[in-house]
Amino acid sequence: MSFFKKLRALSLKIVKTEHHVSNLKTYLSQGIVPMGLILKASPLTTGAKSIRFMDRWNNILHSSSVKLMDLLHAEASHKHLNLQRSYNNIYNKSCQELSGPELLNINERLHDILRIESRKLHKKQINKFTRDGVLLDTVAREQTTLTLNRSIITGIKSWNRRFKRKNKVA
Repeated sequence: MSFFKKLRALSLKIVKTEHHVSNLKTYLSQGIVPMGLILKASPLTTGAKSIRFMDRWNNILHSSSVKLMDLLHAEASHKHLNLQRSYNNIYNKSCQELSGPELLNINERLHDILRIESRKLHKKQINKFTRDGVLLDTVAREQTTLTLNRSIITGIKSWNRRFKRKNKVA
């Protein structure tokens, strides 16, 4: 498998994982449980249930949903770190084995692919937040806006500085 394919696959996984972590962080900060993580269970006791019992039941389910979100956030953050390490290893290996123009071409293509993917994920994120009633004030928008992975951009910029494009001679 070529370096480009490996880097592209890992970059897409990193962006999707960042998106997932960002969503979970926003939900946790606002105390909202997304529709897909709401626990739906009813007690199997016979007879009428008191209001107090049902309130306690629902509170336990809600707190369990929040704890599950916290667990998912921790797992996604851990996955993001592992993906980032893998990406860095492959990127460093590609820097040693590829020439400057080849690596510059790969970086430009990756940048374009990740920019498009980030836009798609951001649109999905806004739709989910709207559906679930997440408040999107200016601070929340800034925090939840997906950007390209900073280390990927840093790597691209550093290679762009080292290997400038040659001007075409007319």
